[in-house]
Amino acid sequence: MRKITPTPGGKDYELCRHHVSLEEIIGEGQFGSVYRGIFRRKDSSHLQDVAIKTCKPESERLLGNQFLEEAFIMQQFDHPNIMKLIGVCSDSPIWLVMELADYGEMRAFLQKNKSSLSLTTLLLFAYQLSTALSYLESKQFVHRDIAARNVLVSSPECAKLVKQERECREDEAWLAREEQGMFPTLRRQRNSMGGASTGSSLDEYSWFLIKV
Repeated sequence: MRKITPTPGGKDYELCRHHVSLEEIIGEGQFGSVYRGIFRRKDSSHLQDVAIKTCKPESERLLGNQFLEEAFIMQQFDHPNIMKLIGVCSDSPIWLVMELADYGEMRAFLQKNKSSLSLTTLLLFAYQLSTALSYLESKQFVHRDIAARNVLVSSPECAKLVKQERECREDEAWLAREEQGMFPTLRRQRNSMGGASTGSSLDEYSWFLIKV
């Protein structure tokens, strides 16, 4: 199993498992579960609420490196409207520790609060997510699964882009480098005409569908 090496000039994202505690399950997917948990930083008494993404043992044997590749990609991003990676426990069982969005998935948040949300708040969310997509494009990444399920609400005035697990084929991916088509552990995605994926234009079309 590969380790997550920091990007040049970046921090080491490997965490001590004894500093992370699992609490309740807040989401489940085909390949693992997401827990609410507590993280205590080394040499600090400060406790931080976090989300911990886990990989099922039977999935880890096949997808462990791909799971860690997701973390390697996440550590390269620093944007206020993209969920941040806090660290990784890369030995089995693999844990990805991320910031926690207290208000959950945007789809459920909008449905629950549809009678009280102002147009100003909705426009703010739209602006925040468009800046997140623009940031990804500037890094030569595309999301390729823009949907309300992949947006979390960290506060009533802050939405953040994330990758939520869903059932998918092996040749699908959350993020892809435009020059490579896929990050190394996945095959290149093809479009309906049999050619290479159209890159950021797919994000733009998906974003249009969300807004309408």
